[in-house]
Amino acid sequence: LEHLYEPKNVLKEMVRICRSGGVILLNTPFTYWMHAHPYDYHRYTRFFYERFGEECDEIETVKICAFGSAREVLVDIIAKSIRTHFSMLSTMIQKRAVNRWKKRNKRQGLEWTIGFGVVYRKI
Repeated sequence: LEHLYEPKNVLKEMVRICRSGGVILLNTPFTYWMHAHPYDYHRYTRFFYERFGEECDEIETVKICAFGSAREVLVDIIAKSIRTHFSMLSTMIQKRAVNRWKKRNKRQGLEWTIGFGVVYRKI
């Protein structure tokens, strides 16, 4: 989604082709390095997903969740910074951060997050 210049058009098309009762799953980065140059256009917050869900009469928002916290953001930045010189160490650091997140990160509304996931259901 972050690689689409006009993402709302694509979201509306996803809603249009989704059958009644079907779900739309999205997962986008937030605090993340620019990637896939020059086609990295947007970063999304929970407020974007909430508002899109409110504005679109054809869907309901099932869940919006942040993933990662300040610790995971910092580890991600460090791992990506050293990645070119120490790829095995970088991979190990990222895997440990993901495993820690899976075990303990259940909070909503984090100030620092790597990204957001959302589930919409077509009515």
